[in-house]
Amino acid sequence: MSSSICLDLEDFARATPRNEGAPSLRLTLLYGEAFRLPRPSRRLHVVAGSAWVSADGKDYIVGRGESFQIPRSSYCAVISATGGEALFFEVA
Repeated sequence: MSSSICLDLEDFARATPRNEGAPSLRLTLLYGEAFRLPRPSRRLHVVAGSAWVSADGKDYIVGRGESFQIPRSSYCAVISATGGEALFFEVA
């Protein structure tokens, strides 16, 4: 039985101090989970696994070691793990 979780950590992101050049969040999603990126987030970097990203009505696949620039016009972006494996990613 598969369950889906959608996390919204926008309040957490606002309260977390940022070091210049350092990721503000490091997260892991299991297959079937989804995450709504906090609004100030502009870059996603996939450390392990593969991510499905939905932003501005378009879908993107971001693989291990790749980065994705969130479009500035995007109100929010949603990330999910693909390929049946866990996703480990960083957001800045």
